[in-house]
Amino acid sequence: MTRSPTRREQGFTLIEFMVAVGLLSILMLGVTTSFTFQQRTYVVVDQVAEAKQNVRVVADLIERELRNSGYMVPGAAAACGKDDDEGPDILYISNAASIVAMNSLPASLLTTSLGAVIDNPPLAGLSSGYQTLGLQTLDLDGIGGSDFEEDAGMIIADRYLGLTSVACGKVGTVGGVSLLSIPIEVDLEDDTGSLSSGTELVAIPAIVYELVGDELQRNGVTIVDQVEDFQVAWFYDLNDDDLVDPGEYLADGEGVTDDYDSTDLDGTLLREVRITVVVKTRDEDPNHSWQGGMGQALENRDPDSVAETDGARRRVHTSTIRLRNNA
Repeated sequence: MTRSPTRREQGFTLIEFMVAVGLLSILMLGVTTSFTFQQRTYVVVDQVAEAKQNVRVVADLIERELRNSGYMVPGAAAACGKDDDEGPDILYISNAASIVAMNSLPASLLTTSLGAVIDNPPLAGLSSGYQTLGLQTLDLDGIGGSDFEEDAGMIIADRYLGLTSVACGKVGTVGGVSLLSIPIEVDLEDDTGSLSSGTELVAIPAIVYELVGDELQRNGVTIVDQVEDFQVAWFYDLNDDDLVDPGEYLADGEGVTDDYDSTDLDGTLLREVRITVVVKTRDEDPNHSWQGGMGQALENRDPDSVAETDGARRRVHTSTIRLRNNA
């Protein structure tokens, strides 16, 4: 006599099996969706952290060099630049690292502003673009070596400040065959008619910051990428009251009467420089659950010239630096 199997001894029915598979599929879908979301969030957070770190490192470097600008050089030559309302700006900072500490300078150099005298100043002033200047020396502090480097910057000023405007540009070839002075090429940003013969023009080594594509370069060397914009604004204390009055912060996008132009301003009145750096993440935010991802129109930048919505996240850093050697 055979016994019929009990309920405990029977397997799953097809319906029970299908229900189990369905529940397991829902569970797996939930786990996969959660994992994917967490992975995307991690990528976004990681890239945002990278962008914040990059902008912080760059800003710290520029701030430190701006605070030391103007050291032992003519008062008008601490910094200058090129303002562009449809693109990134260019910043030139006199290179304090090219001059040793005052207690190491020869006594003969402590009584005058340092600079390499230009032997062949043009009669009609300096013109924009490439030209060759003749310098009496490449060594400002008399310690030895050349203070001027290819792809670095140069600021040109009147040593005795009879003229207070300045010119700036990028250094090309340094040195060559010459019987009298040392030839040096420079690609000047703007025409400067006032800086001409009849004054003692000097060349000062400078650090140049320029955005090329999405790479912020220092003296032609990329220091960080994924930079979307680099903007500079300048405070000239025109009435010498040590206060920021309307119209004294140039290229700030607030309806000033004139954009910044170093060739038309008294460089001895420059008191502060404001820098703004915009860094973006390498990839778009894959979650698409936020509003934003547009280029930032800062300072006097034309809003029509910035990037349209692209899904990337951005971080903006703004610093205002007091030029202690010009105070």
